[in-house]
Amino acid sequence: MLELNPGMMIWVWITFFLFLFILYKTALKPLLSSLTDREEGIRSDIDEAKKQREEAEGLLNKHKKMIAEADAQAQAVLKEAQEIAQKSRTEILGKAREEAAKEVAKAKQEIEKQRDEAFKSLKAEVVDLAIGAAEKILTLAIDKEIGNHLSQADALGNIGNVYVNQGKLREALICYQEALALFKEIGNP
Repeated sequence: MLELNPGMMIWVWITFFLFLFILYKTALKPLLSSLTDREEGIRSDIDEAKKQREEAEGLLNKHKKMIAEADAQAQAVLKEAQEIAQKSRTEILGKAREEAAKEVAKAKQEIEKQRDEAFKSLKAEVVDLAIGAAEKILTLAIDKEIGNHLSQADALGNIGNVYVNQGKLREALICYQEALALFKEIGNP
């Protein structure tokens, strides 16, 4: 079936080597050049990828730094806002205390004014009562001098009423008893 022919084998070998030589001279250089170009392209792509990776890491670090700075600025703004809020709170409390103190002082002045007015009113009433009592005592003294027992008895009754208004019940009782004695003396019970 298949027999090996040495002549044929030599021609196959010669053809093979000739084909390799022609291939080497014509196709191998462009093929190697293409592979070399491809290798250089891959290397440049790898270098470019490394360069872009380094740039990306640089940008990432830059962004991390910017985020840290923004966070620090936000913390500073927050701290400043808290300080402003505390200052405002202190000012508002101070103003409220001042206004409360003013209101208390105003109320104290009003109370003092009303107390003074009450004392003036009381003094005027006491003076009126004292004048009324003095009139009655003078009337009584005059009536004693001229002997008018009826007016004297009325005056003693009025003086007793004044003593009752003042809460001096013992003195009022004495005046009433003297007035009663005078009424009995003149026959007018």
